[in-house]
Amino acid sequence: VDRDGWLDIATAQPALLRGGSSGFSSWSGAPLPAVPCTAVTSIDLDRADGWHGIVWVTEDGDLHRIDIATGSWQSDVTEGLIDAASAILSSDLDRDGGSDLLMATESGIQLHASRGALPVAGASIETAAAHLLRLVGALAADTVDLDGDGDLDLLAVGAGGIVEGINCLEAVKGSLDLDEEDDQDAEDSFISALAAGDLDRDGWIDLVVTGQSIYYEPGVTWILYGGESGSPIPSEEDAQMLLQGVDIRDAAFIDVDRDGDLDILLGAKHSIDRLVIQLAPRQWQVVNFPNGYSSDKTRRYQVGDLNCDGILDVAQACQGMNRIWLGDGNGSFVAQPQPFPPDITYSIELVDIDRDGDLDLISGNSTGRHNRVWVNDGDANFSNSGQILGVMEVRSIASGDLDGDGDVDLMLGQTGSGSVGFADAMWLNDGNGNFSEGPSPGDPYEATLQIALGDLDLDGDLDLASATVHKLKVQWNDGATFSSPLELDNHYHGTVILVDIDGDGDLDLFSGRFEEDIDVWISR
Repeated sequence: VDRDGWLDIATAQPALLRGGSSGFSSWSGAPLPAVPCTAVTSIDLDRADGWHGIVWVTEDGDLHRIDIATGSWQSDVTEGLIDAASAILSSDLDRDGGSDLLMATESGIQLHASRGALPVAGASIETAAAHLLRLVGALAADTVDLDGDGDLDLLAVGAGGIVEGINCLEAVKGSLDLDEEDDQDAEDSFISALAAGDLDRDGWIDLVVTGQSIYYEPGVTWILYGGESGSPIPSEEDAQMLLQGVDIRDAAFIDVDRDGDLDILLGAKHSIDRLVIQLAPRQWQVVNFPNGYSSDKTRRYQVGDLNCDGILDVAQACQGMNRIWLGDGNGSFVAQPQPFPPDITYSIELVDIDRDGDLDLISGNSTGRHNRVWVNDGDANFSNSGQILGVMEVRSIASGDLDGDGDVDLMLGQTGSGSVGFADAMWLNDGNGNFSEGPSPGDPYEATLQIALGDLDLDGDLDLASATVHKLKVQWNDGATFSSPLELDNHYHGTVILVDIDGDGDLDLFSGRFEEDIDVWISR
């Protein structure tokens, strides 16, 4: 503890013995806990200087920490963080260089991640292993690399014997309460749009979130900025309100004025859409979408260069006639006439399906209307390919090479009336923009609201994350077929997005959940 070259000993009594050339002696003056304790461990708090502190768990479930890194004793107490623990140990479970705490408690295994200080409430780790290790009367736990993949897995002892859990998808799971003061119906609300990116160019991922009540009353649109107190997770402690009383259904990022920063498109259902222009970092001007229509009832935006002029354009999915807007690079748009029928479109996807260098368009529509493939001629003129990707209601579209043949395939997240669902649909591309239906990864009784594709396990193929009426889940790609789902949560989830939140090179997960919470899952 004091870096004199001699090991010291801490016991759960509590007691602290100082090591020296003549053995161990009682360490007078150390600020030990004044109440009985059940467990003790050492912990490296700051990841840098090599100093170790000591953490005791008291009978009341408090954490009592001491260290002498500054030359004099320092101590602090975190009250009520855990149940009374029978064992505690520190290990770098999330591979960020800091010691996390693992505790065996009466209600099971608890993991708390360090963020350069003593682990605190709100940074508890949920893992596939942790779901397995909710043991009654957990007695002890230890960490070891069971599967030889370089990270630490869990061994736990409980009333039922020894259980082992493989460290698969760890997640720092936090719930962000968005608007306690501004939305009195927050308990009846859900996330209706979610977009992530570094808006203020400080190196941290930020979130645009908007909520509405289950009675479809307009809610509040926020930016939650990342980097608060050094944490990569966007926080309500550093939040900025953009709009109130507008029923926003989607958010998308675009550099509309080509000044190098991100502006925001907000799609509204019952009013004209909004364009939020970033004048300087965190300084925003909210204007009506140029030449927009209040009758469009926007459901989704997609951004891309549709006429190959180097300027970003916009595809708008509407509850009516979908629109193509060509950007002028100076903050305005002009509508480009298209032969789109008056569908009720919930989702669109811009992707080069025929490998000719321009972006084509996929539209996912309400039940009974054809889900269509539209081919771009390179000048933002779209023609109907004649292909019909089913007639089930599509709420979300994601694209990527799902079968490893080098072309872009499609995943359609499908739903039905209320909580009645249809199985999600996978459509495989022959390389020329012609699609055939592949095996469905979904449950025919599940109502999917949003999907996202990304390489979650770093094996080179695209895995699937799904937000549904009943759960949040991920599935691993086994080569154009998907594994059984790993259920991360069993509540209503309206949105899901995959992005590298903590900058460690792998994909993490944001999801919008009932009661205007955001679930944050950090993959290691």
